[in-house]
Formats: sequence, C-alpha cells, structure tokens
Amino acid sequence: MSATKPVLQAAIQQYAKQLRLPTLGDQFARLAEEAVKEKQSHLSYLEALLEAEVEERDHRAMARRIQEAHFPAVKTLEEFDFQVVPHISVAVMRNLSEGGYLARKEPVIFLGDTGTGKTHLATALAVAACRQHKRVRFTTAAEMFTRTRPTATFISNSRTLLEHPARRLKLQTALSLSRFLRMQRRISKRAASTEISFPKCRSRCRAR
Repeated sequence: MSATKPVLQAAIQQYAKQLRLPTLGDQFARLAEEAVKEKQSHLSYLEALLEAEVEERDHRAMARRIQEAHFPAVKTLEEFDFQVVPHISVAVMRNLSEGGYLARKEPVIFLGDTGTGKTHLATALAVAACRQHKRVRFTTAAEMFTRTRPTATFISNSRTLLEHPARRLKLQTALSLSRFLRMQRRISKRAASTEISFPKCRSRCRAR
C-alpha cells in the first residue's frame, strides 16, 4: 500500500495539471489527511477541495483585474481618513462601494481641488468593482487628452465611458473644474449621476 499511495498522488497531480486545477493538485493530499482526522465524508472532502480551488481562482482573477486597471497606487475605503473631509458621508461611500451604480449605469463624479481625496476615493470604488468581478481602467485627464485628438471627441468619449460603466468602468481625475462641469452638464441631460463635492483643503488629505 505504501508504494501505491505515491503513485496515486502523482496521478492525481497529473490529472489536476491537465484539467488546469493547480490548487486542487497542491492541496488534495493535505485536505485528505485533515478529512481522515476529522472523519469527514467523501462529499465533505470534495466540497472543501473544490472550494479551495474556486477561492484561489477568484483571488488570482481579482489580482489580475487590479493589475490590468493600471492604478497609480491601490487604495481602499478602509484606508481613507474621513475625519479630514467630515462632510463626505461614510454611508454614501459604503453604499457606492457595493456597486449599485454600475448596475444602474450611473456615473459617479468627484469635484474638488487637488489634494482633497478625489483620486483615493475613485480608486477605492474601482478596487471594490474589481472585487465584484468588474473590469476597470484607471486614467487621468492628461492621458485622455494624449489618446484623443479633438476636444469634441474627448467630451463625447468621456460621456460614453461614464454612461456605460457596467461594460468597462473607467475612472478619470484631475479635470479642471470648469471643463468637468461642462462635461457633467452633457451627461446629466441623458443619465442620473451621483455627485460628491470636496471643500478647499490647504493641507493634502491623507490616508490613515
């Protein structure tokens, strides 16, 4: 029997490799030992093994979406210091992080001066979207201008991006207030939106 066990384990690892189930191939032996010690049924063991594979696959997919988003830095709502901008509702941001605005195809607009936390919160919502299996692309106004030639095309493209975030969420920051307001007026004629304004801030708003 001692010679049979390594052969079986090697065969299972090979099958897992062919089926592209790396976590199953790595953890089946350890989980089998735990199942014997805890006197689990065959079905319980199989469930634990498949659960481990799915969790690891979801984790890798989320990491890939975050990498493909090209964030300047990964930031979350938990890292944001709401005490610096107390007028920003924590409840509203938590609600937005659940992604309902994506299903409703509603844009979320952050308005305010440089250093008030707009990019942090926009990134946090984008990271939350990645966790909800959404594809995200972070960009700045400067990058948008370099990729689009006439201003009219830029405004039209921006409107499309904001009206269809469920298909591919794109975030843009650092637009001048007047230019952003003009774009917002174009958007508001066709879709509801969530607008969050930031006060003037002498010192930069920092994460905890």
